[in-house]
Amino acid sequence: MKIGIIGAGPAGLSLARLLNESGFQVTVYEVQSELAVKPCGWGFPHISGEDSSLLKPFIKDLEDSIVWEYSGYRVYLDGSLLFENKKRKVLGYIIDKKLFLKKLSEGIDLRLRSRARYVSENMIEANGLRTKYDVVVNAGGFYNQKKDLEKIPAIQYHLEGSFEEPEIPELYFDSNLVGYTWFFPENKRRARIGIGGYASVGILEEMLRKLIISKNQFRNSLIIRREGAYVTVNGIDHDLVKDKDPYHIGEALGAVMPATGEGIRPSIYTSIALYKSLKSGTDYLSELKKLDIFNAIDLQKKILDIEIKIDPYLRRQFLMKTPEDLLIKISLGMITKKDLLSLAIRRESLKILLESFADKFTK
Repeated sequence: MKIGIIGAGPAGLSLARLLNESGFQVTVYEVQSELAVKPCGWGFPHISGEDSSLLKPFIKDLEDSIVWEYSGYRVYLDGSLLFENKKRKVLGYIIDKKLFLKKLSEGIDLRLRSRARYVSENMIEANGLRTKYDVVVNAGGFYNQKKDLEKIPAIQYHLEGSFEEPEIPELYFDSNLVGYTWFFPENKRRARIGIGGYASVGILEEMLRKLIISKNQFRNSLIIRREGAYVTVNGIDHDLVKDKDPYHIGEALGAVMPATGEGIRPSIYTSIALYKSLKSGTDYLSELKKLDIFNAIDLQKKILDIEIKIDPYLRRQFLMKTPEDLLIKISLGMITKKDLLSLAIRRESLKILLESFADKFTK
């Protein structure tokens, strides 16, 4: 079977790897001249449970691409420390995304600088030439979404300074913002600090700069690079899953954790599901629904919708009274339906929660 993939990010290249190793003829088109041009997208949670078996074909490449690992966290709300934990096992990693994608692309027919578009009936036009395939897959990320999926802006600064606890990431929540600020050290000298949420780029930048000024380790650091991107917070679009003209995977499908912006792992999972569907002739949506992360994305989106509906005071109460372990499960994309009752923290919030999840409880 001859398969054409548009987009050489984590979704497109992980699918190409699986298909190529199973004997499919695969071509991947990438408009950029190099891999990993989009900023952000460098975090990966600790591999355990379902991840250990499903990610087996990629674990070595992921491990070889790890830059730093995290074994604790601090969470702030409106400037005050909410949670701190320095004794947990490793929770996640920073990976060199460019190195990871380069490893995935080994042995793949990868065509960089190829401005490819899907024409119709499994036809791709790239650089003026048209090629017919048995299957075409859209892995072009948010740049190439067939529908106008919901997105928010994110801004990130690369810092150079002195960071005493590089294994401890920090999250900052502001009850006036549906979103959050993150601080992820890469080592003792370099770190990334960024913000994403439902606000204009100008407001987000102002909030980020105020935080930097407020803390010595940020204020005394040098900003060596600024970058930004839009992040899809729509959740997986079920109509696009059913679309075979072409198929959609990764962020082109909406496969990003809506409340946290994590994208590499969800993208790989959509590739695994489509690979199984193409190889076995099974239904793509059915393969996705077998994965825990499919429901986790859906539940994160529902939680995000709750935060949007409630006012800043209730948003603050929501965050303050959510148990620490549950907040970490939400952040790592491990939340289940059984966890939802823990979110019923106030009468007003419970009403919104029950309305938002009514369809979940009846299915």
